[in-house]
Amino acid sequence: MDQTGIISTVVISLIILVILIIGVRSMIRRATTGCCGAGDEIKPIYPEDRDLSHYPYCYRLRVEGISCQNCVNRIQNAFHKQNGLYARVNRHKKEAVVYAKQEQTQDVLEKVVTSLGYQVTGFTAVDK
Repeated sequence: MDQTGIISTVVISLIILVILIIGVRSMIRRATTGCCGAGDEIKPIYPEDRDLSHYPYCYRLRVEGISCQNCVNRIQNAFHKQNGLYARVNRHKKEAVVYAKQEQTQDVLEKVVTSLGYQVTGFTAVDK
């Protein structure tokens, strides 16, 4: 093998090594901080009234982009900050079930989710 071939092999090996290092660092960061790279864990907040019998209306939203517990907490917290709403988000089903004390419009509930950067792909009013 001539000197040009050796140099080419070394350069290609270094490029592959850098790509591997970046990939491993990214994987470790996601495993320790969640996919959102939030750094700190997002703590859940809850409404004062968690008694579901006080929430006569129920809605199911299909949400794309939920991939970690930080995503779940971010969406639930946004609903819980709204007066009269209580939510449970399931990242495996990619859905949010929202309980409301008063009837809500689809637009209002979708805006809570889309304002966070997630996409609502389905909406259903559910009989409790």
